[in-house]
Amino acid sequence: MAEISYVTIDHFTIAYRIENPAQQETIFFIHGNSFSSRSWYNQIKSEALAGYRLIAIDLPNHGNSQAIATTKFSLEVMAAIVGSAISKLAQDKPFIICAISLGTNIVAELLDESIKPKGLLFAGPCIMGEGFEMSKLANQSADLKALFTDEVPADKVVAYFDIASCSQNEEDKAIFVEDFFSVKNNFRSLLFGVLTAGLLQDEIKLVAQKGCPVCIVYGEDEKIINIGYLKDAPINLWNKSIYTIPSAGHIVNMDAPVAFNELLVGFALEIF
Repeated sequence: MAEISYVTIDHFTIAYRIENPAQQETIFFIHGNSFSSRSWYNQIKSEALAGYRLIAIDLPNHGNSQAIATTKFSLEVMAAIVGSAISKLAQDKPFIICAISLGTNIVAELLDESIKPKGLLFAGPCIMGEGFEMSKLANQSADLKALFTDEVPADKVVAYFDIASCSQNEEDKAIFVEDFFSVKNNFRSLLFGVLTAGLLQDEIKLVAQKGCPVCIVYGEDEKIINIGYLKDAPINLWNKSIYTIPSAGHIVNMDAPVAFNELLVGFALEIF
C-alpha cells in the first residue's frame, strides 16, 4: 500500500496515503471511528480505480495524524482540519469525497463554501439532522460500547468487528484491531460526549445545501445503521436510489471490495 505522507494545517499534522499522483481527477477517502487510511487498501490498490488520484486521509487522533488537544476537541474542529487538508491536497483538481460511517459525519460537517466536491459517496452513512436523530439511524440492538469507550479489552474489539463486518479475512480484522488501539487522546469517550450533548450541526441540511450528487450505499447485512432512515432526506440522491451490496455489513468497502469499487467507478465516471 502507498506510504504515509504528511500535510501541515496551521501547525497540525495530517497523515495521508496517495496513489496515482499524476492523475487529475481525485477521490478522497475518509475512514470511520477507530479505523485509519489503511482500511481503504482495497480501494487504493484497485486496478479499477487506477485512472484516479486516490488520497486516503487519517482523521485527527487516528493512524499517523496528530491528536487534537482534549480541551479543544469537537466534531467541528475535527471537520475544519480535515476540510483544510482536502482543500490543500486537492490542488484545484476536481474531486469526489468517499466516506464511511463516522467519516460521513465529518464530511457533512466540513461542507462550507470553500469545499466544492463534484460528488459525495457515503458508505454506511450516519449523518444526522432535524428529524434524523440518533434514535432513527441506529440499530438499538447492536452493542456499540466499544466505539465510545477508550479502554476496551481486545476480545470486545474483535466482537465489535464481527458485528460491523462480514469479512472472513484475518488481515481485515488485524488492521481494525491495530488501528483501534492506535487511537489517541481519549477520542472515543470525547466523541461520546459530543454525541450525547447533541453538539452537531444539522448535517442533513449541510449536505442538502451543497447540492452535489450523493451516492449512498450500505451492506445488505448492515447491523449498525437502519438502512432506510435517509430515504426521505432532502438530499440530491444519485439516481434517486440508495444502494445495497450483498454479503457485506457496515464496513462495506472491506466486505465486498469488488462490488464497492464497481459502484464507486460508475459514480466517478458519471460525476467527472
